[in-house]
Amino acid sequence: MDSKKLEILMTAVDLGSFSKASEVVGYTQSGLTHLVDSLERDIGLTLITRDHNGISLTKEGKELMPCIREFLRANASLENRISAISEKRSETIRVAAYASIAMHWLPEILYRFRRVCPEINVDLRMVDNALEPFKLLESGRTDVIFAARQSRISCDWTPLYSDIMYAILPP
Repeated sequence: MDSKKLEILMTAVDLGSFSKASEVVGYTQSGLTHLVDSLERDIGLTLITRDHNGISLTKEGKELMPCIREFLRANASLENRISAISEKRSETIRVAAYASIAMHWLPEILYRFRRVCPEINVDLRMVDNALEPFKLLESGRTDVIFAARQSRISCDWTPLYSDIMYAILPP
């Protein structure tokens, strides 16, 4: 069933005439008449009657109109959901990390992330300065950073790894 034809029928019924509906939907009055006639042929029922006062629903049309309205609401909801999913696919997460983390730790993390969320792109920015990732986060130029904890910086921290550091000197 063609949802466009149903939308046009509903508009014409709501406005009470093909001439008023034609102004709203951008079709000629003749074009609207042909579309509604085509819809009636498709479903095998007469849905509207025409007279000098405009159009009105037949008994069958009155019975079907609540279902048609519900169908069009559900169709619009489906189209909105499809749009939302499509927009998600084009999302990008901006990541900043020290070069050492970006080269040694992130490849495996990003590989796993892409397997779980293949529709989300990752824009990785390697930084050299210890404070640069925090500046990027504060300015909104990155969404997440991988960095060593800085006590003077107020952020939500999630520890990922703890490492013991050694000083190694020659004998």
